[in-house]
Amino acid sequence: MRINITPHHLRSVMAVAQTGSFTAAASKMGLSQPALSRIVRSVEAELGCVIFDRDTRNVSPTAAGETILATMRNALTDYDRALIHLREQALGQSGNVRVATLPSLAQALLAPAIAKMRIAAPSIELHIYDGLSETVMTQVIDGEVDIGLVDRPANHPKLKYVELLKDQVGVVCRNDDPIAALKRVDWQVFDDRPFIAMAVGSSVRTLIDAALSQCHLSVRPLYEPAFLATVGALVSSRAGITALPKLAAAGLQQEGLSWRPLGNPEILRSCGYILRLDRETQPAATTLLTLLEETSTDITVAE
Repeated sequence: MRINITPHHLRSVMAVAQTGSFTAAASKMGLSQPALSRIVRSVEAELGCVIFDRDTRNVSPTAAGETILATMRNALTDYDRALIHLREQALGQSGNVRVATLPSLAQALLAPAIAKMRIAAPSIELHIYDGLSETVMTQVIDGEVDIGLVDRPANHPKLKYVELLKDQVGVVCRNDDPIAALKRVDWQVFDDRPFIAMAVGSSVRTLIDAALSQCHLSVRPLYEPAFLATVGALVSSRAGITALPKLAAAGLQQEGLSWRPLGNPEILRSCGYILRLDRETQPAATTLLTLLEETSTDITVAE
């Protein structure tokens, strides 16, 4: 059964209860007294119950009216809260955002942006999924996430890519390696040193292989682990050296390792976010994207 009572009707009835006077309540609501009386009578008719006892001097709730007024008060409170929540969602101050990210960008870019978001829009609920570049792309294409943080992907008809920063590639070695004393290292360093590469299929491996090919170097990796932590452990144990973008190298947990920029040529990894072209970006996601763009300007990766 549908009841034709609006929030305005409820507020009008509550004004009568709060003031104890139709005249005062009408003034408060910006209504004429006859108009207010009609609203109250219509609400009573809809509910099939008398809310107020009326005489020439006083207006007071009936016994049933006391219970009804308490329910009205709660209904208006819930309604006002819902409106505030809707307004926050429309302004990008609340809502749910799903983000898939490369681990290196989660540490360097996403985490600082989240810290800012907790201050600017604490009601936004964030769901984070970290993985390899191909996995992130698939999650965005399939609509499993709203935003993907990756290095520049191959052109895809369903994706839009926006660059946030460029991440320089360098060599990672032990602190006691002679390379660590250099300000810049040539790619030829991998010609006569054991080389540890990321696994085939990773975005970093694709980038490094292309750079080695550009330098006309044929380097066969000694090891090809899938996880960055394993790469760091192998370098730390003197098994060899590796090439990593600076942000990826920052995720190595081992102490005693150094990163030095590679030159001749200088290789920069483009990092940014991807979105589905055919989907409207929701306000909460737009808020996070704005904070990611702000955060990216604070990061220095080229030397």
